[in-house]
Amino acid sequence: MATRATYEFIKREYDALAVFTCIYKHHDGYPTGAVQHLENASTAESFLRKHTDAEIIADHDTAGDTEYRYTIDRRIDDGYDKTFILVKSRVGFSSRWKGEFFGTLKEFRAKYWNDDHAEAFGNVRDRLAG
Repeated sequence: MATRATYEFIKREYDALAVFTCIYKHHDGYPTGAVQHLENASTAESFLRKHTDAEIIADHDTAGDTEYRYTIDRRIDDGYDKTFILVKSRVGFSSRWKGEFFGTLKEFRAKYWNDDHAEAFGNVRDRLAG
């Protein structure tokens, strides 16, 4: 079953206006899947290079069938370069969303990924490839 999600990347550099890019991905949108999607892909550009099946959309609300929303907020200013992530999940089949997580990408990975996930993900990938 597909767990759809949107990934909104925000880049704030010094005093310039923030740049927003929202991306829709049709599958593996649950948090453990998102950890894998965001591995070595913490910018909109790198995410799109890694996930050729993803598509740019206007904003989170454009895709009405998603179960998760990820907002990746990169802030750069005079030696400060930090990326935060806000995770929201849909409440049932409603139009309401609840916050699941807010922190750095490193904290997100630590919360939603462990060796059991890595082993299971590897086994599935191996079965699909074989």
